[in-house]
Amino acid sequence: MQTPTYAGLTGLIEAEGVGVLIDNYADGVRPRPRYATIPDAEILELNRAQVTWAPGPAGEATIGRQRLAFDNQRFIGAVGWRQNEQTFDAVKLLARPVAGVTVNYGYAWRVNRSFGRDHPQGVWRGDIHMLNAEKAWKTGKLTGYAYLLDIDEAPAQSSATVGVRLVGSRPMASGYSATWELEYARQSDWGNAPADYSLDYILASVGMKTQTSNLDLVLERFEGNGRQAFQTPLGTTHGFQGWSDVIGATPADGLSDLYLRGSKRFDLGRPVKLTGEVHEFRDDSGDDEFGRELDLSLGAPIAKGTNVEVGLGYFDSATPVYPDATRTWLSLEYRY
Repeated sequence: MQTPTYAGLTGLIEAEGVGVLIDNYADGVRPRPRYATIPDAEILELNRAQVTWAPGPAGEATIGRQRLAFDNQRFIGAVGWRQNEQTFDAVKLLARPVAGVTVNYGYAWRVNRSFGRDHPQGVWRGDIHMLNAEKAWKTGKLTGYAYLLDIDEAPAQSSATVGVRLVGSRPMASGYSATWELEYARQSDWGNAPADYSLDYILASVGMKTQTSNLDLVLERFEGNGRQAFQTPLGTTHGFQGWSDVIGATPADGLSDLYLRGSKRFDLGRPVKLTGEVHEFRDDSGDDEFGRELDLSLGAPIAKGTNVEVGLGYFDSATPVYPDATRTWLSLEYRY
């Protein structure tokens, strides 16, 4: 529920509930060793409760329990794939000091994670500073960021990440556009982290797109030193490291993910979208293979405001560390 805006002030309250029809799975709260783990526990909670003050186009401030999603949500996100969304008890400030420049600063003291409040790691407390500044150009966007995480319940996840990101496109002939995405970040220990380390993250992507399709070749690399690895504990991993979610936290030897992703929209009396990805996972040196993955999804509207999607994530393991896995899903979404 959202209030009308008065003198630049807007309030929002949102509840979230997860119910279970068949409970023959381990949800991370109840120990059920014979069953597969699906970290979606039954819960009814306050998902968002925030007040936003926006006195003008140059800036705004939001305080309370809120959704935070910076850039592509790789480092700070809502984990929207899970049934229980990740939200933050935080203050967020947004400023537009000059045309084309946006600066975001957030301070969070509590993270309401997607596992739910009854999970041992369902709530994180600490001091979390998030700074993200972007400049828009005609052919793309340049972003610089710094995320400082000091987490009480998970000291090993405390870190300082500083990076830069460039995303752009350029029109070509015959309705095609070239696209690119480049990113570099450096992560080191911060706050109550128990070990000293400094590790790199690199992303490089090139592709082509039209009004109805896109195809990208992507390399994403997380460095590891055998004891620690570059981590993204507050990010959304599902859309990046394969839809099977077999590989979550970065292994100690790091991770190199080379993949091809694409999508195509068809008109079959109604718009239908086919999306797919093919991944090859190795350690950051490229010497040891972790596995390969194929992901496919098909989505279409079936009525006004209603969409259906069916999907598959198939992980073929090449190491005892990760199991083979097949994930399928059927989702129905209604928006009003």
